Amino acid sequence: MEDKLAPIGTYFFSSSKVMGRDKLLPEEQPFVKKACKKRVGDFATGRYCARRALAGLGLPECAITVAPNRAPNWPNGVVGSITHTDGFVAAVVGRAHDYRSVGLDSQRVKQGRITPGMARLILQPSEFPLVDSGERDERLNLVFCAKESLYKCLNPLVNKFFGFECARVVSVDDRKRKFVIELTEDLSADYGKGFRLAGQYVVNVGVLTTLLYLTSSGNKC
Repeated sequence: MEDKLAPIGTYFFSSSKVMGRDKLLPEEQPFVKKACKKRVGDFATGRYCARRALAGLGLPECAITVAPNRAPNWPNGVVGSITHTDGFVAAVVGRAHDYRSVGLDSQRVKQGRITPGMARLILQPSEFPLVDSGERDERLNLVFCAKESLYKCLNPLVNKFFGFECARVVSVDDRKRKFVIELTEDLSADYGKGFRLAGQYVVNVGVLTTLLYLTSSGNKC
């Protein structure tokens, strides 16, 4: 079901099976040399999914190392995003001449997972009615994942950290599984307050996944 998220020209691959160090290429091994078992599993499975996604684009196997900002180092001419949550890991990739950036995020929806205190950090005042108008736990996770997807999508373009307070989800269409997110602060000359993107989401086997992307022609709402 999640592969329906991927727009034309991109490739999506996911796994519910945890991979081990044996799935890592030599160049990737140092990044989890001292990591705990869970971190190794998330990292190795993410790289496995990313390589399968790259193969879907017809690209050869390659190492996906880690940039100084902790994001994946994609091969030249490729944009991509990796996500992982409990029992689910996925990657999406596209060619840079078609897409400027993509942002993928997922979260296993559990009752009470996002506490009231966490919700106050994630949500802007205008988002509380949006959350309360639907299934609360699902909507909370949707807003969280939407903002994480936005960060993954825009961070490589603005080269700066920005938090939950810099954006708000302005609408959700449960039937079409779509949402619109808007910047509430200026991030750069190209991505300022009021900039909007339309995203898609799916919920499958208890996992909510969101995707945002920017085409090379600069799609926006």
